[in-house]
This record gives sequence, C-alpha cells and structure tokens, in this order.
Amino acid sequence: MTQPEEGFVIKDMDIFRKAVVLYENSTVDGKERIRFISKEEGSSEFINTVAMPTTTTTQIVNPHGNMYYDALGVTFDVESPVARPKAHEYLFNEKIIRSLSKSSTTPSLLNDEYLDGDFVHSQILVESFD
Repeated sequence: MTQPEEGFVIKDMDIFRKAVVLYENSTVDGKERIRFISKEEGSSEFINTVAMPTTTTTQIVNPHGNMYYDALGVTFDVESPVARPKAHEYLFNEKIIRSLSKSSTTPSLLNDEYLDGDFVHSQILVESFD
C-alpha cells in the first residue's frame, strides 16, 4: 500500500471583496483547516480552529452561507462527533475569531425541549393529509 501524498485539498471556498477563504481537508488524516488569503496584503494565514473549545480533537468545519461580498468577516460552524455545532466568526481586519454561540455544553431538559444559549430546539410533529 502506498502512502498518500501529504497536502491539503480545497473542500469549499468563500470569496469576498477583501479576502478569499478556503476550507481545506488533509489528504493524509482528513483534518480540516481554514486558510484566509487577504486580497489587500497578498498574505495567507490559517484560522486556528483547533484552539476552539471542543471535547475532542476530531472536528468538522462547515461554512455558513457567506453570500455578502462586502462582508467584514466569515462565519462557520465547528462541530465534533460528541458536540453540537458552534458558530464562529473570523473578522478580516482584526484577525480574530469570536464565538457566536453560547458556551453551554450541557442541554437543559424542559418539557421535551432543550436550551442551547439563546436558542430553543424542540421536536414538532405535524400530521400529513396524505
């Protein structure tokens, strides 16, 4: 069996006025990373998703619908097999990541609903006429 070539492949991308954001997967171990490329400076850097609080090192990065070309940042989710997705935003000018989700990791059970920060998730059954 041959060893796969070390490197990353582009999974997805977002294009903005100030930057290009690449979502990349490793060809060796499947780890994901986000590359931020500044159009103004011509520089390239990685957004450190590993530093985000999760309970495992296995993480999946999912871009949000970043459709606003003049946006000042990019939004994405980071999730793991044992943790719900947490929304984050990377601000282009400040070059910082900020969490858009509350840090609560344990859901509170209240009448078949659970609370996650400011959001309430519940299962609703709808009867079909067919």
